[in-house]
Amino acid sequence: MKTPRSVTTLEKCGGQYIYLGLEKGILQRLYNTDGYSDNVVNLLVNVDGLPLYKSSSLELWPIICSFDRCKPFIVALYCGVGKPSGVEAYL
Repeated sequence: MKTPRSVTTLEKCGGQYIYLGLEKGILQRLYNTDGYSDNVVNLLVNVDGLPLYKSSSLELWPIICSFDRCKPFIVALYCGVGKPSGVEAYL
């Protein structure tokens, strides 16, 4: 299936960060949605953190987007000890 065995991450906001792409996610959803004819996309953005383990301080902070009737998609992922430092760099 040619699934990547490794992912390149960046050191950012005090942890590991990977950006998957906002434009890529939107275009994939528009391409896979039958009959989408609106000229405007109202984007919903959700950011929330969750602990990876009960006994660890590592947290995963995904940036997830969706619009209209389309399934949500991941734009970026952050993993680090606690919240990402610097909202501007994270978003």
